[in-house]
Amino acid sequence: MLAYYKRSLVSLFGLVKALRADPYGQSETCLAIQERLLRNITYIEQKIRECHASIRNLNKRLRTQQPTGITKAEAQAIKNEVSDSRHKIDEYRQLLTIFREIGDALAFTYIDKYDIKPLAMKEGPGFLSQKAGLRLELKALRTVFSLGRIGIMNDLTNCLRYGDISVPKDGKLYIFEVKSGNYPNSRTQRQFTEARKVSNYLTKGETDGLYGINGQFQRISLHSPEVHHRDQLNALISSAMKNETSYAEVEDGLYYLVLSKFDAGVFDLLSNKCKSKPIFSMVNEIKYDSAGYYPFSLSIYDSEAWYAFHCDKLAVCVLIDSTVIENEFKVHGLGMELRLDKDWVMAITNLRPGRGETEHLQVSRHFFGRLFVEFLSLGWFLQELVHKVKLGQTLVHGGE
Repeated sequence: MLAYYKRSLVSLFGLVKALRADPYGQSETCLAIQERLLRNITYIEQKIRECHASIRNLNKRLRTQQPTGITKAEAQAIKNEVSDSRHKIDEYRQLLTIFREIGDALAFTYIDKYDIKPLAMKEGPGFLSQKAGLRLELKALRTVFSLGRIGIMNDLTNCLRYGDISVPKDGKLYIFEVKSGNYPNSRTQRQFTEARKVSNYLTKGETDGLYGINGQFQRISLHSPEVHHRDQLNALISSAMKNETSYAEVEDGLYYLVLSKFDAGVFDLLSNKCKSKPIFSMVNEIKYDSAGYYPFSLSIYDSEAWYAFHCDKLAVCVLIDSTVIENEFKVHGLGMELRLDKDWVMAITNLRPGRGETEHLQVSRHFFGRLFVEFLSLGWFLQELVHKVKLGQTLVHGGE
């Protein structure tokens, strides 16, 4: 199914690449991308509705008593059709995520990446084509551009889940709800309350309750400018597209492996280079669950490689030697424990004499996941954690 949409996806990817060269000088391209996304997304949503309707009709045939009944073979054929339709729905939903990844590229072009994460930690939108105020939203979006500003329709992204339209201006982000009714109701009041909380976090650096967790949240800036290896990743991708396999130790204890053809031997080769069992991630496996991260539509530079990645014809793997993590923390008098918790992946404890055993820093799976999804430098990442321990921080969620 993905092959049917390749031309549209690659074309949109090319427009994003052109826009990145001059984001504010080509604002008309930003609007054009969103209008195309809107057409593609609403079309795919219609195909999903058709599949659901087909499943209902097929199930009705199974339940309805026919005058002569249906044979086992006929019943099995109907069940197979139901299974096929459900499979199509899954594929269509993945397509929606990929098209919205183009929308994510727009968001990360105009909005600071660390402002985006708290905006992504919320339930995703329903069908865009079923929104009563869609026409009004589109009109409002076009009005924003006619006034010389940049606007992003949030439902065209995976990462902007508060409000309807986001407008970046002078380093700040303004989030607008577009409503056609005259009177507020309980739903709109709840939306405004949630938006106010996240707005306080972005503008004032603190809020009461975030990420579905009660309590006071305070924002802490990064200690140093972010360091990543996306250029090295793309060099490996280019090589793997030609030579099937490409890998490198991009820094001490951090390995990237890119495959356009499966080769089990190379996994063993890289694992043997590690002093302990490596922390391993097949990045392809989390490509549909990466809301709030820097999008692959920006991390991967070549349109054909990006398309191959989503088709699983190009595999990207990241391996980390956990010994390097332990040794870095030991230098600073810290201990590290990896966990298998659904929310937290690591606990860092201060081992210096006189410190209480309860003094520690917990690192969320989302923050740790930046190493694999955003291809961050391991050394830089560990130094950031060390700095947060010294500040006395106890939790790191990833929304600095």
